[in-house]
Parts: sequence; C-alpha cells; structure tokens
Amino acid sequence: MIWRIILWGSLIWLPYLMYRVLGGEAKFTKNIVVGVTMPFEGREDAEVCRRLAKFKKELGIVCAVLTAAVVPCVFIRSVSLSMTLYLTWADVCIVIPYIPYLRCNRDLKRIKRSRGWAAERGDTRTVDLKAIQEPHGISAWCFVPAIALALLPLVSERVMWAIYAANAVGAASCLACFRWAFRRRAELVDADTDLTNTLTRIRRRSWERIWLAAAYGLALVSLAVWLSDGNPVRSLLGILLASAIVVIAVLRIEFKTRELQARLTESSGRGWYADEDDKWLGGVVYYDPHDTRTVVNCRVGSSTTVNLARPSGRVLAGMAALILLAMPFTGALIDAVTNRPTSLELTNTELVAYCGDKSAYRIERADIESAELLDELPEHLVRSVGTGAENLLKGDFSAAEYGRLKLCLDPTCPPFLLVECAGGETYLLGSRTEGETEVIFGEIGA
Repeated sequence: MIWRIILWGSLIWLPYLMYRVLGGEAKFTKNIVVGVTMPFEGREDAEVCRRLAKFKKELGIVCAVLTAAVVPCVFIRSVSLSMTLYLTWADVCIVIPYIPYLRCNRDLKRIKRSRGWAAERGDTRTVDLKAIQEPHGISAWCFVPAIALALLPLVSERVMWAIYAANAVGAASCLACFRWAFRRRAELVDADTDLTNTLTRIRRRSWERIWLAAAYGLALVSLAVWLSDGNPVRSLLGILLASAIVVIAVLRIEFKTRELQARLTESSGRGWYADEDDKWLGGVVYYDPHDTRTVVNCRVGSSTTVNLARPSGRVLAGMAALILLAMPFTGALIDAVTNRPTSLELTNTELVAYCGDKSAYRIERADIESAELLDELPEHLVRSVGTGAENLLKGDFSAAEYGRLKLCLDPTCPPFLLVECAGGETYLLGSRTEGETEVIFGEIGA
C-alpha cells in the first residue's frame, strides 16, 4: 500500500498544476487571454468576461474529476496495472484540460471577429536586439558545482555510477540550454520599445534561473541515491523530494514571470499592438512557414515550443507525441519483463541462472564453496541496482545476515538456492519450475 501511495502521490498535483497554468491564461497578459490577442477594450467587454468565467468553471470541474479518479487507483495491487493506469492518467491530465481551453479560444476568436478587433495584416514593427542591455545575471560558472555534486558520490560508491554520470551529463546540458536563452527574439507587445526591452530581460533572467534550478535538482537526485545507502524506499523518497524542490522552484519562477508580464502590460493595447493569432493554432500550436526557427518562445511565460511549419519542428513534436502515446504501455512492458521464466541449470562445469532465454549469472562449479536451501527470503532485503518487482528480483541486493547478494528469482516461488563462492560473491537464485531448485541443490551436494 505504501508504494502505491508514494506512486500516486508523486503526480497527484498535476491536475492542480494544469488548472493554475491554463486557468492563469484567463488573465490578460501582454494583451493575450486564452491564446487570443485583444485590444484594451476587450478586457471590459461583458461577453468576453462571461466566456472567461465559464472557461475557468469548466476547467475546474475537469481538474477536480481527474483528481478524484486517483482514489480507486490507489487500491489496485498489481504493479503492471498500477503503472498502466498511472501513466495513462498522466497523459489524460496533460491532454483533457486543453479541451475547455480550445473551446474558449474558439469562442474568443469569434467575439474578436464580430467586434472588428483583428489587427491589420502587414502592420509590423522592428526592434533592435543589440539595444537591449544584457542583464548582469547568472554566470555560467554557477553550473559547475552542480555538475561536480552530481559526480561526488563516485568518490566512495560505484554501484550506481550510471545514475550519477547521467545526472552530471544532464546538468551540463542545462548549461547549454542556459546559454541558448540569449538567442531568442525580443518580447514585442506594442510600440513601447522600453517595455519590449524590459520584458525581454525578464524572460532571459527567468530562463537562466529555471535551468540553474534544473541543474542543481539533478545534483540533488545523485545525492539522494547516494545517501539512501541502497534502501529503495529511502532512495525513492529522496528522488521525489529532490524533484519536488525543483518543480516548486521552477513553477515559482514561471508564475512570477507571468505576474510581471501581466503587471507591466496592464495598460497596453490602446494603440498599435502585436497580433500573431494567425500563427498560433488554437492559441497553443505555432505554425509559421515564413519563420526559419525551429524553437520559438511561447507568448506568455518563459517556456518555448516548436514551429510545426519546419520539418525539424514536426520531428520534435512527433517524438514528444510518441512518448506520450507510449507511456500507457509501460505497464504491459513491465509485466512482460517481470513474468519471464526463471530457471536453473547445472552442468559438469557451471551453475547457470536464467531469466527468460538469457543467462543472468554463470557460476563455475569449482568456485562453489557452499550451498543452502532457504524457504524464505532473508529479512531486510534491500535492492542496490536491478529489478525489484513483486514477482521478479534480479540484480544487486544486500541483507544484514548475508551482506551483498546477487539475485535472480521469483519471490513468490520458494525455495531459494543460496550459493557462496570462493571469490566472496554470494548468489540467491530460484526457479519458477516446481521442484527444480531442490533438484539442483541435491546435485550440488552430491
């Protein structure tokens, strides 16, 4: 029950986040509301206000239903089914709230056309980006300690080296994304050049802080895994805590950016104002064949999106869509992996433990010093690296009674064969074939 509470608790905040992000777009920011650009008088229009209130109500109902749907899922015992429902629910939480958003966007565009608020086509303004003063912000050297902290556990522990190395590479990638912020275009809202410069500096500073928070978050993940001392529960809780810290920090930066953008543009839209609604399908998807960039700024906040008019943009969007579509099948994949047959084979020269069609361990018979048959798993068995499913334990584990162990067994199919070797390695093996473990034990004794 505990692991299910941790699992669902790790994403229970997602509907609330979608409500905050999408619901926040019901407030005029840079003359934009729910993806539609409007003049200043649109802020007081009665029909616009009624539609925005209806949108927030619909969005709130959707997010409340999605949150309530978690309750029965917590009581499902199957790991594979729980993962399938968990990742399917995550997909639904990301997609479904956009339905009331797109409906509202459509209605606001209809109101905009009926009022004659659409900006004149071909009316453009240019901004000299070189005139924008670079903020005296974060130095690239601030990322170096994060990379070093991600690798710090390697000083004393090498079992989880792949995780530490991946986190260090991720922190270095955050540095690359941090530098990329200064190649984005200016935040053009209206004819006020000073306002454009200020909004551009705010976005750049927010972008810097977001990637710095992500880099140190990856360092915290490495430290959490290291300090958990191989305990999977402590490791998972540490990773979730580190992730929560990063998510909260990033969201605070994002919402603060939106708040500043709204405050600085609260009187904009009286004269000329930038209107790019024709390039934003549904207010969400950017499509402009005349724009040579693949990645562009979202109009509100500090995030980015891709230009679907570019082949590279379509590739990136397709990859993201495939990941979302593949997520619900993770449970079926886990089920297929953990239900592979485990078996043992003893030849004249070696003992082989199989997981599926491949051998997990090969032990020379000459190296076997002792063998013991256990009816139960050792107490306080802790996984260091490997698979820890309800019906498959495979990888490096440890137990107070035996120290470090290499496992390949189904915990629901006792007995288990404990083998100690001359090199100091200890194996705990099992078979799903009834009676096979006992036969192998008898042959080793003979």
